[in-house]
Amino acid sequence: MIAAVLCGATASGKSALAFKLAKANGFEIIAADSRQIYRGFEIGTNAPTELERQLPHHLLGFLDPIQNFSPRAYPRMVHTLLAEHPHTRFLVVGGTGLYLKELLFPSPFDRGPTPENIREEVREKILHSGLGHWHSELLRLDPEGMKNVHPNDTYRIAQRLENQLITGESYTLLGGPPIPDPRLVDVPVLCIGLEREELYSRIDKRVTQMLAAGWMDEVRNLMSLPDWESLAPYNSLGYADFTEVAKGLIPLSEAIRRIRKQTRNYAKRQVTFFSRQLPSAIHWNAHALESTFNGCDWSWETFLNTHRNGQNPT
Repeated sequence: MIAAVLCGATASGKSALAFKLAKANGFEIIAADSRQIYRGFEIGTNAPTELERQLPHHLLGFLDPIQNFSPRAYPRMVHTLLAEHPHTRFLVVGGTGLYLKELLFPSPFDRGPTPENIREEVREKILHSGLGHWHSELLRLDPEGMKNVHPNDTYRIAQRLENQLITGESYTLLGGPPIPDPRLVDVPVLCIGLEREELYSRIDKRVTQMLAAGWMDEVRNLMSLPDWESLAPYNSLGYADFTEVAKGLIPLSEAIRRIRKQTRNYAKRQVTFFSRQLPSAIHWNAHALESTFNGCDWSWETFLNTHRNGQNPT
């Protein structure tokens, strides 16, 4: 069973909080991160440390970077885990809003998996005409479905082009009003946050720490792979910028500046998504939630008894 979902923006402290909570209550952790699912991207995606992985983690590093993965496949994998471990209590932890939305509020319409011939056609179209061309064309064909899609976001542009070729309809039709999955309707969803200034400071420090941990070496290793620029997760924050550093196109200081700015913008989008797309989420200040857990000796049952369904008393 899923004991709880813990979500929040990048650098808000999810992993550390989840580790303490899981260790105290015997939970196993299911990751909800669209980039940590890939092998070879551990440093730049801030995957759990060796210490944190002393607790069982699931859905981490199980895909080769050449493989694509749909948010719609995520709930199926979670429910497979639940069926395989009926006596285990899980804590779902992550910041990928689409994964959590599909798990808790699955979209009512599903056109099914993309056929491989369509994937190949899309790859050829983007290679031939360029990403910028298809970004502009999709803005014309499906302006609503292209909202907030960056011109360099290969993954989302490809998704929407695939959808156009298969259905000819707006990508927004794949969404719909939030209808909770009845199997998970009673699962508490705790969404943590921090004041903007503190969050941005944490983001800046984390970029520095990830660089010191070998992020540039990780990028250089990935650049040695065949077709590395087309790898599904290569558009993750920072990888393109450090690639430019490795090629001698920009100085390291410029890459760090860009990555910090991009990560702050991403964190803002995460906060907006959680507020709008996860209506069952209870929002907590990260420090207040940690203090509350401390007051309960990190007992999940005591926390629930004190704060019914995980609700924030403030």
